[in-house]
Amino acid sequence: MPKLSPTRVLFISVSLMFILGLVISRDYGYTTDEDSERTRAKIALSHYGIPNDSRQKSYDQIHHKKYYGTAISMVGVLTDELLAPVLGTPLNAVWHAVNFVFFLAGVVGIYYLARLFVSDGIALFASFLYASQPLYFGHAFMNPKDMPLQAMFILTVTLGFYIERHPDWQRHIQRPYNLKTQLAFWRSLILSWRLPLRWVNAIAFLLLVALVLLKGPLTTFAARVFAYTLAHPGWLPGRIVWAFAGFFETDPAVITVQELTGYYQRVYPLQIIALALYLAGVLFITYRRQPSLRENSPVLRYSDNLTLLAAGAVFGIALSTRLIAFAAGGLVGLYYFWSYRRRAVPPMILYSITAFAAHYLTWPLYWESSILSVLRESFSLLLYFDPLSGVGVPFEGQMYRADSLPNHYTVKLMALQLTPPLLLLAVLGVALWLLFLYRERESTPAFRKELLVLLWFLLPLAYVTINPPVLYNSFRQFLFITPPLVIFACIGLKRLKAYLPRAALIGVMSLSLLPGVIAIASLHPYQYIYYNALAGGTRGAYETYDLDYWYLATSEAMDYINQMAEPNAKVFVTYGADDHARLYQRPDLKIPNEDRFANVSAQAGYRYALISTENWQHQDVPPGWQVLHTV
Repeated sequence: MPKLSPTRVLFISVSLMFILGLVISRDYGYTTDEDSERTRAKIALSHYGIPNDSRQKSYDQIHHKKYYGTAISMVGVLTDELLAPVLGTPLNAVWHAVNFVFFLAGVVGIYYLARLFVSDGIALFASFLYASQPLYFGHAFMNPKDMPLQAMFILTVTLGFYIERHPDWQRHIQRPYNLKTQLAFWRSLILSWRLPLRWVNAIAFLLLVALVLLKGPLTTFAARVFAYTLAHPGWLPGRIVWAFAGFFETDPAVITVQELTGYYQRVYPLQIIALALYLAGVLFITYRRQPSLRENSPVLRYSDNLTLLAAGAVFGIALSTRLIAFAAGGLVGLYYFWSYRRRAVPPMILYSITAFAAHYLTWPLYWESSILSVLRESFSLLLYFDPLSGVGVPFEGQMYRADSLPNHYTVKLMALQLTPPLLLLAVLGVALWLLFLYRERESTPAFRKELLVLLWFLLPLAYVTINPPVLYNSFRQFLFITPPLVIFACIGLKRLKAYLPRAALIGVMSLSLLPGVIAIASLHPYQYIYYNALAGGTRGAYETYDLDYWYLATSEAMDYINQMAEPNAKVFVTYGADDHARLYQRPDLKIPNEDRFANVSAQAGYRYALISTENWQHQDVPPGWQVLHTV
């Protein structure tokens, strides 16, 4: 039997994990953030013409929450709503499976990223070590935000680092680039068009720029034009507006300026897309007729680099998942400018254009608001403001405000929620990397990539340590910074390989996977509450750190009540879990809107209570209440 290559083993393993994910995706119930993420996703999908049965139809109705991207959740929600009725699966089960597919894409991405630094065999171990983290595995199904961001971050960096492997890269990158060569190209391109086409293309380009940057003023101007033309229907522009209105109303006479402005805003992105497609078509036809022009273009000669185009598209989709993904593209840009200086400008321009196009097409918020206002408000929310700054966060046996956490909060939780072998190997890997760096003192491409991967982890960690931002739900908002630990764990193994027999190395790798695999199996489906032996395990973390902060256990607890409760029983559910409980309650049961223990008693008609341990609500249970079941 022929020996399987590590790459083939990886894809067989990922296929088996995919099948496992399909089987267990229905076990993950319903979590807190999925409701709001579904609402955002359905608003986004409605901009593509997909009906929205939610009472919220516009981004403006969800206020600050509109600034969280929905590129991945759109796929999950749409797939869930199309397949769940056919398959008969519970709420969100298909969505969970889609989330898990993106996690598996991250597993593959880790493998190819590690291959840049270590052998294929150790890179395969990297993907297994990543996949066997219980914290990741649990979040991979039911976290609609943070794990998709982590996967897209990994894919952005990995694909970006592979751009230079294209066969024609060196030939293109060696050619000199400066402002003079750029101007000479544009002059030859414009002169290749006939005079009327030059004017048409110039107008199209200026219109495109204006539409992208000036949506607010243009919409205001359109509203004034509509108001005037509706008052003067005999005017030629008025006839055009009335004809336009006829597409939407059987009786245009009843249409209002507000309705016309709304219709204009709906077709606004189509103007941008149409102009962009027109200009792209002009360039395509020009280069087909005159191939030498494309070869002389400092930017477009890279357009045959499919890895570059794919990397740009993935970066754009990552931005539409969460804007913090700009850091992933920043790492890619830093590498190329560090390695190639000024010559990196043309390929990075094409990379950025592709990313922007993918970002615009996959985040319909831009279709309602101007691009500049979206970016301004999004980065303001990202850096300075969080509406949950006053919530309680359990940590080290105390309850802190989310905006007043100790400096070591994130560092300690990472040390407690990742498996000990990963932590040990990562520390060893960084130490050995620094030692060999001191000895070799070379700035090779591999060293630059390794350093940037290390900065991917260290810079955000320094930020949350020196000046902790608003954090809650453990450190899930910063899960995206932890994959470099897997990479450096494997870099450490690479250094140890020279000193260990092959059997010993395989033994080390196998034992490193064991704690994670055991925890994934034993905690199912609550892997996301994993704490390692440093915290005394998950039991040791009880009443010390945050555990089931997304109320995942509610479905199992409600199943017990459904089986035990007499008809029409009244059930008290603590704050945060009540909406979840109503999704799973038996139809005859009653769950009032009550969040105070003082108002709950047998005299008030209550027979059962579902108590969440989130924020230690269980500590307020009145004496004398009997525990019937514990999840």
